[in-house]
Amino acid sequence: MDSYNPNKTQKTFMAFMVLLAVIIVTVGVKALSNKQNAPSGVTSVPTPNNTPGLSASNAPASDNPTPSTSTTGNYKDGTYTASNDYYVPHGSESIEVRLTIKDGTVTDSQLINSETNPESARFQERFTASYKTYVVGKKAADIHVPYIAGASDTTDGFNNALSQIIAQAQA
Repeated sequence: MDSYNPNKTQKTFMAFMVLLAVIIVTVGVKALSNKQNAPSGVTSVPTPNNTPGLSASNAPASDNPTPSTSTTGNYKDGTYTASNDYYVPHGSESIEVRLTIKDGTVTDSQLINSETNPESARFQERFTASYKTYVVGKKAADIHVPYIAGASDTTDGFNNALSQIIAQAQA
């Protein structure tokens, strides 16, 4: 007959706790991944040059997406626009991204942020001031902006809109 062994009980308990921790982490990562990949509508909405959120230095070159017939690197040259809604602790925000692609390279980029909350607006403005170094002059296929300026939600919104634009521009 087996007698009670405290070491065996402790080892079993620890194995159970490790397994539980692995399950919790896996579920959390999957939930975060699903949130970041949530679908949102692709738009091709004209944006007038006097739209709030655009400054003279990042005003659009044209008001409509204008893909041409030239393709390089499997991307059609043109200006593309996509919007993405994303969630922040204070509610919902949105970002509109406009990229100009020429010969497979992003030559210009503009953003319009919703800025519905003062705290969110500060993060969005810091993101807007920093993101172009990761986008303009880069091959469209290689762009993925890392979390910058403490604006992780804005970065996620941008990257989701960027994915929509890449899909639009692919030949």
